[in-house]
Amino acid sequence: MIKNLLLFVGLALPATLLASARETAVEAYRQGNALYEKGNYAEALTEYEKALASFRSFELYFNAGNCHMKLSNIPQAILHYERARKIKPTDEDLISNCELANLKLTDKIEALPTLGVTYWWNSLTAEGMLMRWTWLTLVSGLLGFLLLSLFVITRQNGMRRLFVGLGIVMLLVTAAAWTLASYTEGRIRANTEAIIMADRVDVKTSPAPDATSAFVLHAGTKVVIRNRNDGWIEIRLANGNVGWMPADALEII
Repeated sequence: MIKNLLLFVGLALPATLLASARETAVEAYRQGNALYEKGNYAEALTEYEKALASFRSFELYFNAGNCHMKLSNIPQAILHYERARKIKPTDEDLISNCELANLKLTDKIEALPTLGVTYWWNSLTAEGMLMRWTWLTLVSGLLGFLLLSLFVITRQNGMRRLFVGLGIVMLLVTAAAWTLASYTEGRIRANTEAIIMADRVDVKTSPAPDATSAFVLHAGTKVVIRNRNDGWIEIRLANGNVGWMPADALEII
């Protein structure tokens, strides 16, 4: 299923360059959609990747993942789906496609059970929520300041109690939104998840080529990065298993 385009704007570009980049990305996205509908998946992927060179969006990653799926490039499909998941983890089409892609993997990793609240927390702190929490912090903070200012200048006791009560509520909302925005930004910067791209990897017990092999993983498997050491990365699987592997065998989500 092809999604509608929502492009995330880079803040550092000058306005004229930003407008030009946006126009180029939108046109590439439209060309990609047209090619996808015709079944020209390789050509559509080229257009989506061209757009991704300038912008990040759920729709671009999702559609690029669909192209990789059609081309039977499962590891790249999972990589793009996971990048889309970081922006919008609750999308039903994405969840369905991720499950389908993972069925095609060699490694079948049984995830450890998690609390139901984990799902909602991950949704609240997804990359796509950062702008919402940022705006809520600014708006609620401004409203809180205005309400407390009205409390100071108002003489009627009833209105003063109303203003101070609402002002305190807005400041509490500001604190909560700021906390969520900060945590979300930290998750985005952390980049602690990756997809294995090598066909086969011997995961070692320590960061050395001659170390004992702990287990074997294959392309497309998702891992969590725990540590880095001179070209080696310590990873953890969803089932709790840990080990070391070469850094060039995987790609960061």
